[in-house]
Amino acid sequence: MLGGKKKSVQVSPKSLEVEYNAFDVHGAVDEAGVLSASESVNCDGSDGALKTGLGVRPWASNQLLTFPFTTSMTGEPRSFFFFRTKMGTMELQLPGYITVKGYCYTYTMEQMGFVSRVQSNKRMEAHVTLVKDENGLADRVLVFTEKNLFALTDSTSEFATVGLTSCSTVIRGRVVACIAPHTLVYSAPYEPLKLTDTICDSGRIYLSTDDGEPVAMKGLGEDLYIFRERGIQRVRLEGAANDFKVERVEYHGGRIRGTSVGVFGDKIIFLATDGVYFFDGKKAEKKFLHMRIKPKVLQRSEEQQIIYACAGGVADGKYLLRYHDEAGERTAVLYPDGVNGYFTQAYVGLSSCESALVCYANNYISEVCAEGNLLPNCRYWFQSKAVDLGVKSRKLLKNVCLAGTGELDLTVTADGREQTVRVKLKEEGVAVDLMMRGQTFQFAFALQKNAELRQMRLQAVCL
Repeated sequence: MLGGKKKSVQVSPKSLEVEYNAFDVHGAVDEAGVLSASESVNCDGSDGALKTGLGVRPWASNQLLTFPFTTSMTGEPRSFFFFRTKMGTMELQLPGYITVKGYCYTYTMEQMGFVSRVQSNKRMEAHVTLVKDENGLADRVLVFTEKNLFALTDSTSEFATVGLTSCSTVIRGRVVACIAPHTLVYSAPYEPLKLTDTICDSGRIYLSTDDGEPVAMKGLGEDLYIFRERGIQRVRLEGAANDFKVERVEYHGGRIRGTSVGVFGDKIIFLATDGVYFFDGKKAEKKFLHMRIKPKVLQRSEEQQIIYACAGGVADGKYLLRYHDEAGERTAVLYPDGVNGYFTQAYVGLSSCESALVCYANNYISEVCAEGNLLPNCRYWFQSKAVDLGVKSRKLLKNVCLAGTGELDLTVTADGREQTVRVKLKEEGVAVDLMMRGQTFQFAFALQKNAELRQMRLQAVCL
């Protein structure tokens, strides 16, 4: 039977009534009363109903400034960061970004635009942290290049040579970095440029060579976790700096993609070559199995081109994971239950700031949120598998009754013919007359923003 089982009732020798009360956006469910998708994008079916997903709107600092900009020869944004500065008595949060070609820009109030600050043809990673200065503690943008660390304000720059760096982070005011060969270095609190073991309260720890190169670091609870290509290590940040200890955490999953590692509530989420994992500080468990999330297997020559397209962050209580699979770029919207989720448009420059998840969209720094709109040329789309309504013979589909709220375009296909109708949904249902003949039928919904489809009932006659 095509499309799985259906909740169908034969009300007379020739009449059929079929009812769908849930919509499976992943096409993984074969149950009575569930309409499964052959294709779905930007649609959320987590509670059974079919709803529109997240969108974008221009991001504003203090609801005063939006930040339009045009990409140049240095490439589109790969990631954004945000730092605080003062304009008179007002404190503003200003943006900066790193491009796919390795340029770092910060926004300056003096020029009312973005200014190039640092360039590196290879690795680049940015963090924002508090730093001691003559006025106490103030924001600095810390930019790691392949071997150097830069500390930037909107108008000043300092740097220190660190060594060949594979990954870095900031935790409890300390800058922590993994440098070659397999060495963890950390600064004194709020003194990021002091990354040598000759300075009080900074230091280094030599790591084992097991489990491959370090690819990411994240803090969770009281500890720091180092994610390596094929393993995880815990750094106990207890006592004096020279008492910090490194422990190995059991992990038997696939190769970890470093730029996917992020904090999601009380856990860390990451993408490996065999799927998505939740890590609680003790063990890593694979999640979202029915979504079949598998990144593209990269050749060494492809890693610098593609690996940074992997990114993530939290919006509307969900984790957005951008990655490459064999079909191209994708973004998965993942729920904290480790089960529900859906696929959406591929966001460029997906990055977290203190209060929002942002991306590059429509020549603006834009916020990803439930109130936002889709990018151009995108739609809220669900297309079902072909269904035979529980009977293999040819049928006459008399009508469809749709219940919900908002508006959608319904397209029904049978025997190579299709009909498309705009439907204004009602809670009690709206009937659409079709009178289409076929052995199987396929249903597609193009939802308008905030539409919600809760039920579909069909009436048909066996021929």
